[in-house]
Order: sequence, then structure tokens, then C-alpha cells
Amino acid sequence: MAQTTLALDPSQWQYQPLIVAGAAPDSPENRVDPNVPTSPFSGVGSLQIATADGGLFLCTGTPISSRHILTAAHCLDMDQNGEVDPDLSVTFNLNYDGSFSSQILAGDLAIFPEYAGFENSLNADLAIVTLSEDLPDEIPIYSLLRDQLPPGSILTMVGYGTSGDGINGHDLGTASFDTKRVGYNQVEDFTAVPPFLDGLFPPDMDELFLFDFDGPTAETNTFALLGSGLTLGNDLESTLGPGDSGGPSFIERNGELLIAGVNTFAFALPNFSTPESGVVQGVFGSGAGGVLVANAEKLAWIDSILNGIGEQEPGAIAGILWYDRDADGMRDDSEILLPGWTVFLDLDHNGQFDAGEPAALTDANGAYEFSDLAPGTYTIAARSSQGWQQTSPAVGEFTRLAADFTDDTGQPASDGFMVNNQIGSPAGGVWNLSNRRDGEVGSAGGRYHFGQAVDGYDVGHTAGWLTSPVVDLAGLSAATLSFNSWLLVETVPEADVAEVQISQDGGAFTAIARKGDGLTLPSNPTVWQQASFDLSDYLGSTIQIRFAFDSIDAQFNAFEGWYIDDVVVAGTANGSRTVTLGSGESLIGLDFGFTQTSTQHSPSADVIIGDEGDNRLAGGRGADTLIGGEGNDVLRGGRGADVLIGVNPSTTAGQGEIDILMGGRGGDRYVLGDAMRAYYDDGDDPTSGLGDYAIIRGFNRKQGDVIQLHGSAERYTLGSSPIRGLRGVAIFYQTGAVDELIGIMQGGRSLNLNSTAFDYVSAPA
Repeated sequence: MAQTTLALDPSQWQYQPLIVAGAAPDSPENRVDPNVPTSPFSGVGSLQIATADGGLFLCTGTPISSRHILTAAHCLDMDQNGEVDPDLSVTFNLNYDGSFSSQILAGDLAIFPEYAGFENSLNADLAIVTLSEDLPDEIPIYSLLRDQLPPGSILTMVGYGTSGDGINGHDLGTASFDTKRVGYNQVEDFTAVPPFLDGLFPPDMDELFLFDFDGPTAETNTFALLGSGLTLGNDLESTLGPGDSGGPSFIERNGELLIAGVNTFAFALPNFSTPESGVVQGVFGSGAGGVLVANAEKLAWIDSILNGIGEQEPGAIAGILWYDRDADGMRDDSEILLPGWTVFLDLDHNGQFDAGEPAALTDANGAYEFSDLAPGTYTIAARSSQGWQQTSPAVGEFTRLAADFTDDTGQPASDGFMVNNQIGSPAGGVWNLSNRRDGEVGSAGGRYHFGQAVDGYDVGHTAGWLTSPVVDLAGLSAATLSFNSWLLVETVPEADVAEVQISQDGGAFTAIARKGDGLTLPSNPTVWQQASFDLSDYLGSTIQIRFAFDSIDAQFNAFEGWYIDDVVVAGTANGSRTVTLGSGESLIGLDFGFTQTSTQHSPSADVIIGDEGDNRLAGGRGADTLIGGEGNDVLRGGRGADVLIGVNPSTTAGQGEIDILMGGRGGDRYVLGDAMRAYYDDGDDPTSGLGDYAIIRGFNRKQGDVIQLHGSAERYTLGSSPIRGLRGVAIFYQTGAVDELIGIMQGGRSLNLNSTAFDYVSAPA
């Protein structure tokens, strides 16, 4: 089978990949993955691509979800017209527990929209294969590198392509659907390519990564001629060839393999002595590369497929508002719900209810819902009332991280930061706690220092990370990172890379600033520089901050280094909640708590709540909500359209209470039940419940008054008052053998349970 797949060879494609070993004592056998479940590359599989005319082709692919395989677009576009070839049959082969441990057919094929054929769009050569069923549970899913790939990064390349060596080139016929090879190389840096050599490289270089194939001698380090002489040496360096197309180039971050790019091409540099002879691909001095995934358009396209955009269902957002009587930000069972409050979608994220923003009123249960929402990110906020203060989510200014690296005795302290010294570090590491520069203006006490007291970081090629504890940005509407920095290193852009990086929700670290781009080299070497960065893109997430330094090489490293001090993450919260709604998803529990700070009435709407005893509550001129409690309450509406609730719906819901509900001039609502239950039901079916009910006074249908009941009209009957000395129309709730008295309306005319005088509410089916 392997022999029939070699339609993809260098003579047919100008650029094709493979992993080729170095010269002896290195050999191709040293690069073969053992195909065992414990291999970190067990998820990388081969793609068996059958065409309508009987052709069979081999590529490599990498799982980026349980259903999606990332590969190269040219693997699905044999005629180079920029479209998926018709009638392709694609199988993803896994060899994690021996040959062909699992084989899964593709259900859908998609290529990056900007891809216009291999030769026309080398920088857009990406495709995603959607499988017809999920991968086995034991298969690892690989994350994408979402920040810039620094020059000099070490890549781990994996593929099923042709073998060979740097002296003889490709060994055609050795590609196989079940033999996987692993190799390494180092990303070159071509920021200063001479103009006369521009034609050697593909266009859109900023979206590609390149490396050369170095052998045991300096003469094979071709790119050294261009000022990029990076090499891993003969025993490690590899290159690409036929069959490795679509395979991953990994970079390791915090012990995790991240896909930095997709391997898509190999190329040869001209022979400058005899240009007409060229250079055979796959030998020392040739090169290879692929497409970087850390590009905004490419990441958006990949994410859109992983998130199922195009086949999305509307979703919903729901929650409750409650009276946080003890103002602790947590809802207790005895704390009542708040009906008639406004909840809105804060489109401009300013915490204010503005014209045009969608809104909903909480119902008698204090519940709200926004339905039929398209998938996306939403900010939800609740509108407060006069005399109330929001307790959940909290409102105000907050500091989530404050590290001055100094303990109570004035000695240097880590404040929870972790040091991870990388290559070239001496014993004890280059990142270290120090009190150097503590006498300079702008910072005092301890700090972290990348360097030594003598000779700075002149210890060879050295690199290391300083990582913060996890910082929670949940509940904040704005956040900022600030710190003091003292950066005394090489000024050449490509040397001594200093970066500030952020990891979101445990994901890969992404650079938000680097030397010369957000990190300032001080013009005055005795002054600390304060840096500040907006963290708005990370609100609602957990983050970690990392200060990363890499000297890149062993030259000119006797500078003083990099000091970090006074790291602060602070923010403000306007009480909103920000969530991401998936396709067809219903998010519940987006609740808001408020506590009462004043009982003074406003001309507009008020929410007036009684305590656990007997209360006398009165509304004002606005549309007020009056809520009694667990005692015998008297509620008197005012001039507006008031809501009168005599019970605490969260606890006994009227058991053992006799409340008086008196309306005013507006269209009032007398609440005798909610979507979950009828109020004033004592739960004792054999009795009529004459010890708990509401007395309704001032009911006027012409004003638009309404009585709210739980369930439907079939559950109720009307009759004469059974209470001696209390005349009126009684409302009974059918609970069993004996109907339960829940209300008596005084002074009104005859009622009809099916008329507009009654409003029935119930929970969704």
C-alpha cells in the first residue's frame, strides 16, 4: 500500500514534505515513533485519500477536537484549482496501539477560504477533515499555538512521509500509512534578507515558518549565509518530504505540545557555483517549512468549524433576582425573590440601561429569560432601584493580584510566583529573587531578576520564565496589569527576547508585549519603567502572567538583565455578567442579588419588602412592588400599577398567614400564586385551609386590575366566603377531596375564572 501512495513525490509537486534523518551515526530508524498509547504523538494519524479515478494518496493529520483533523489543503486539491476535489474518499488512520488501531471515514472536508491552489497561496495551505464519528477516548487532542512563534523556536515535526538521509536525499517508496517519524529543527530568522535574495522565498513570509537542514559540517548550514545560522546539530536536525504534508510542527509550552504550524512544503536553495544544476531536495543544505496557525483569520476559520458556525441553533439566558437581606452576596433559602425588576443585555458594556438594549422584567418568581439568542458573547446586567445596592455580582474596585516580592520583614519573597529556568541556566537558575536596585526611585524591597550579580546572564544561551499564580478575572468589567520593569539587555530586536505573556483558562501562553513593543528600554539607566496593559480581552476568565526571557544566543550576554517588581492586576466591576452562549445552549443561574439600603420612596418604581414579622407597606406614585413576608401583612398600593405579594415565595408561601392586599388607582396585580405553586395552600388536603388566605380589596377591572393564579382555570372554583363576618367572593384551589381557600375578594362584582380578571402562570412544560 505504501508504494501505491507515492503519487506525491518531488517530481509532481514543487514543494512536498518528509522527515529525513542526518548523516551517520544518525539514521532514519532513530526517528520512528513506536506506535504505543504512551507516545506523546499517538494522536497524529495518516490520511488515506482515494480519488474518483482510483488514485491513492498519503498525507498526515492532527486531531484538534474529537471530530476534527487539521491538515494541508493541497492534500484535498490534486488539480490545484483551490477547491476540494469531487468524490474524494478520506480515511483517518490511527496507529496508537499498533498498526491501524483505528480507522475513521471523513464526513466533511473544508479548505481555508483564501486557499487558491498550492502554487498560488502557499500561506493559505490549510484544511480541516471532519470525521464521521468521534475519535477513541484515549486519543490526545492537541491545542493550537495562538501567539507569535519566536525565531529560534525548536519544532517537533511528526509525519508518515518518505524516509531518507541528508547525503542521499529522499528514499522513495518508504512512505507508509502506519510508520510515523519524529524529527526536530529550529525556526530561522530572515528579518534582514538582502534584496537580491528575496526571490528565494515564498511570498507572505510572515505567515510561514522556514528552516534549513544542517549536517555535521558548517558548510551545510545554508541559511548562515543569510544571517540565520541556527542549528540543532546533525543528531537532531531533520527535514520534510512526501507524505508529511499536513503533519504538525509542535512547540512545547509548559509540558504541553501545541501545534505551531502545519508542514506543507520542502525546497532547495540554488547552487551558486552552477545555478543550472540546482540542488536535490532532502539533502543537507535544502530547506522546508509550513503554514503558521497563529494568524487571526486562520484561527477564526478554525474556531468557526470547531464551534459549528453555520449549523447553529438559538439559545437562551436565564436567572433570578433576589433580596439579599444579609448582604453577603449569597442567596439563602429564606431570602425572597424580586418581581418586576429590569434585566437587560448591556450591548455597550457600560453597566447602564441604554435606549435600544433588549430588556426583560422579572416575573412573580423573580425570574427573567432572554430566549431565541444567536450563539455569541453576551453581557447581562440588572437595573437597580433607589434605596437598593447590588451585592451579587459585586460592584466596585478590586485588586486580584498584588506582588511586591517583599515579606513583612523587608526580605525578598516569591508572592506565589514560580521560576522555570530553561536552557543554559546555571545551578540555581538565572531568574532569582534579589534586592539589587532597591535603592533606586520607583521600587523598593525585593524583586525578581533575570541575571546574576556579576556578568548579568553571560552563561551561554539561556532562557527562563517567571510565572504568576492563577488570577481570577470573573465578575470584573475592566482590568489592568501593571508592573515595574528595568530592562538592560541588547537593543538589537532579534537578540535577547523579553516578553510578557498571558495564559487564559489554562491555555497556551500568548505574548502581549515584548522588548521594543510595549516593553521599553530605559533611556535613563537609573529609572524604573512602569508598564501597564489592558486586560479587557480576558474578562470572565482565569489568567496567568509570565515574564519570559531568551538570550537567543551565547553572545553579548553580560548586560545587567531584567528586573520585575510590583506586579498588580486590578479592576472594576459594574455588576454585570458576561457569558458565551453556544449553539442551542441554555445558560441558567445568571442571578443578581440586591440589598435594601433605604426605605425612602422615589417618584418612580420602588420595591418595598417587609421583614419576618407583621408588616404594613404602602406604595407611592410609581409602579411599585410590595412584598410582605411570613407574617400577617397589610399591603396598600399607590397611584401606579402596583404588584402586591403578601407572602415570601421562597419559604412557606403564605402558609399560616392572613394578608390584606389593597390596590390603588393604577392597574394593580394581586399575586396569589406563581409558576411553581399556589400561595396560601396549607398542604392539608382534608381541610379547607381557613387559617391562611389573602383578602383582596379595591379590585377594579376597569383600571386593569388582575388576579394572578398558579396553573389553569380548571384548578379553581369560586364561591361565597366561608369566613364568618367576612363577606365576598371566595377563590378556592382544588387540591384533593376538599378545595383550599386561598383568597377572598371584597366589594367586587361577580367574577368569571375564564375572564381577563385572572392571569394564570405555570412553569414551561
